[in-house]
Amino acid sequence: MTLTKCPSCSAEFDATHTASCPNCGFQVSLTLAPAIVQPTRRLHKISASVLVSLLIDITGSTGKFAKGVPLAVKQILEPISAKARETKVYVHTGGDLDCGQQCTLLCNGVSVPEAIAEVARLHYGGGGDEPETHADSVETVMTTTPWELDARKWRNALMIFLTADSKPARSGITPRQLGRALKTRGILVYLVAEDYPFARELAAAAEGLFFVISNDPDPVQMQQIAAGISQSILITAAGGATRPMTATTPAP
Repeated sequence: MTLTKCPSCSAEFDATHTASCPNCGFQVSLTLAPAIVQPTRRLHKISASVLVSLLIDITGSTGKFAKGVPLAVKQILEPISAKARETKVYVHTGGDLDCGQQCTLLCNGVSVPEAIAEVARLHYGGGGDEPETHADSVETVMTTTPWELDARKWRNALMIFLTADSKPARSGITPRQLGRALKTRGILVYLVAEDYPFARELAAAAEGLFFVISNDPDPVQMQQIAAGISQSILITAAGGATRPMTATTPAP
């Protein structure tokens, strides 16, 4: 027996075999309205574009890594290009200002293959006795690269290849101040360098990654750089949400 209360006259009746109230004749439906199932909203992910600015020390000290530098650049840039919507690269060289080696822009927003080819053509030489004016070069690249401002569509990364330590910057900016300035601008920082205080302090302040430079770069380590950028370039199309832009702090 299914007792039902009539919504019209409030009489109770057995609705097992009838849907009409015997008291007033009101038609009572016991069937529940079909549930409306809302489709699951899929948040489509799209890849952001990446701007990479490279700074490579071309003093004689880097000559012993002449094979490793272009190989590392290739191992880093190609995986990024495969995942990013667009990748454009700026290639700078730096040396020792005291020996007439200015920070020079060689490639202005070129494709990954063009950048890799340019780095492979580099020649190393000159520079005075260590240290070099690396701080000045980093500051120049930071302030002259046309970084992309739309964080919903672009990621900015600075990759630095250095040997030897750095002299104090002529502007007076310290490695820590440089690193903090890069971090404030939302620039991912990666250093492949000899283990000197300048490179370590810069990477730590920028919350970037540091790897010791080698003429036979470890593909796994270079892939860490590529992966760090690749993980940051996924954007949720629905709301523009992005992955964190800071890299993992390097292990000592």
